[in-house]
Amino acid sequence: MASRTSQRVAQLIHSLEPTGNRTAFKNTCTLNKISTGCIVKIKR
Repeated sequence: MASRTSQRVAQLIHSLEPTGNRTAFKNTCTLNKISTGCIVKIKR
């Protein structure tokens, strides 16, 4: 189930990235505590 949520968040982040909302992207990760997928994307 965790991976499923991560995919959902990743999709949400993808829609935010084009707008340049990196802060919102980071906040969403922290709020959802899905560090796995989020940290990987941030470090890229």
